Amino acid sequence: MTERFLMGNMLERINQSIWELQRTIRERPDDFELRKDLLKFYQESRFLIERRAGVHEEDRSFLLMQQKESLGCLLLHGAGGTPAEMRMLGEHLYNQGYTVCAVRLPISRSTGDTSIGRYIKEGLALRGGKERTLTCHNDSWSICLSEAEVALATLMSFNPCTYLIGFSFGGTIALNLLDKRPVKAAALISPALYPVRHRRYYLFKACRTFLPSVAERIGPREYTVIEFMERTRSEISGVEQPVLVIQSHDDPVVSTRSFNHMKRVAKHENSRFEMLYSKRHVLVTGDTFEKVAALCTEFIRDN
Repeated sequence: MTERFLMGNMLERINQSIWELQRTIRERPDDFELRKDLLKFYQESRFLIERRAGVHEEDRSFLLMQQKESLGCLLLHGAGGTPAEMRMLGEHLYNQGYTVCAVRLPISRSTGDTSIGRYIKEGLALRGGKERTLTCHNDSWSICLSEAEVALATLMSFNPCTYLIGFSFGGTIALNLLDKRPVKAAALISPALYPVRHRRYYLFKACRTFLPSVAERIGPREYTVIEFMERTRSEISGVEQPVLVIQSHDDPVVSTRSFNHMKRVAKHENSRFEMLYSKRHVLVTGDTFEKVAALCTEFIRDN
């Protein structure tokens, strides 16, 4: 037997166990050991899929699970990064007593084989007690959204009080998940809703308008993100849960129009908006990390 065949069989067994655990947890929601096993099996399936795809160890999805009842945090990285960029924030939240899951988003079609959606059975896609199948179209953003929704459904089975923390493209994903599921609250860090307008942006926009297939070929990631930004802005007109929005005043990638847009659509009185005096886009690392970590911790504690 080849290693690929053996791994496929192992995934089938793991995902059968996940499906059975989901069903049992619905009958015994107070059984903490069952809920722990669910997270462990989910992370094991992610590990096998990402290892088979050749993803470097530090760039894989990660799980930091408390050995006691705890609130959950789902971390979503940016389009140009991997879960590695969320590791420091994840460890900080874990040290604060939260169970943390960071999922790798298959933003590029070249990494589409790390998608878990085609392996996980319907039991992971529960809403309102009814089973449904997660739909994955060919668009990279829809695959990423489905991946994140599977991760969120799993973490919410561990504890329904789960928070979303998304950076950049991950913030856009988080905003869509807020519209889909009863998430407790969300922190959106440099949420990608409007790109900074510069010469390269206008050239790419023109190419995307008149030669969309060429634009998608020369800039697949940019094409995906811009398409997802436009879709999100047009479809989400209000957010009922509390949100924390953090952005730098001179973000070189995402326009501060994103920050102002969130001010308009956030409906909850506990929503909070923090503009940092910085020229960085990646606020989850470097000299802005401590401030961002403190803001996220305080926001989760208050909501």
